[in-house]
Amino acid sequence: MTDGGAILIRDYFNPFYKGVNAALDGFAKSNGAHTLPIGDGFSVAFRR
Repeated sequence: MTDGGAILIRDYFNPFYKGVNAALDGFAKSNGAHTLPIGDGFSVAFRR
């Protein structure tokens, strides 16, 4: 992930896909990214 880059992730908050948010939180932490809710109730953006 490049500096200033963003990745959009769907189903971060979806209760049917347990473990997605934990895996993506680990990815964000290891890449120095921040999680930002998009507002549709399921998705987030990672920004670095």
